[in-house]
Amino acid sequence: MYINAVSDIGTTRKENQDNFWCATLNIDNELTGLVCVCDGMGGLENGGLASRMIIEAVRESILDGIQEKNINDVLKQVNTSLCDLSASNGLMGSTCTILICSNGLFRIFHVGDSRCYKIYRNGDVSLLTRDHSVVKEYGIPESDKELYNKYKSKLTNCMGVNANVRVDYYTGTYEDGDSFIVCSDGFWHTFDSHMGEMNLSSLSSCVDLCMQLGETDNITVGVLVS
Repeated sequence: MYINAVSDIGTTRKENQDNFWCATLNIDNELTGLVCVCDGMGGLENGGLASRMIIEAVRESILDGIQEKNINDVLKQVNTSLCDLSASNGLMGSTCTILICSNGLFRIFHVGDSRCYKIYRNGDVSLLTRDHSVVKEYGIPESDKELYNKYKSKLTNCMGVNANVRVDYYTGTYEDGDSFIVCSDGFWHTFDSHMGEMNLSSLSSCVDLCMQLGETDNITVGVLVS
């Protein structure tokens, strides 16, 4: 199992509010791969703090031996902490997408519009998560440019904004040679339309392509190859 990840501030932002954690671990005597990506939002420093708090909570819990079924509880606990901080410090939110792979089974915990894709050995690509965004929730087509551009970055669900955060859970199987991508929207904006031009064995070149094609947001991507 191979895992790699990279994050870049991009071309215009003053701070990289994305954070990630990736690791290969031995959990219950099984080789386990994990990729977690969080895309923070809020005033300067607040978004970065929010995404960092989530990453730290997830990492500490898993390294302490928490069972996977309890990750949902960990996310809701850190969501409560973020909501409390937001009340006194202003907006402090983040997306969170966690991929866990072991023994031919993948599990995903998902909040917001960071994404997880599966790339099959034959090259087919499948989006495994559904964005918690106005565009997806209300079916606004990209052809409706005015509405699409107005709402394309508006989230309907994220960490740190609502006490009743919804954590989506996905599971399925994979085979040797299948790959997964976990990424923030700064990456998938380009990946969706230019995936054939991306060499995922060189993530830095993929990030460079995103910026060359006009992406201005922070860019974070993690790849897991089974």
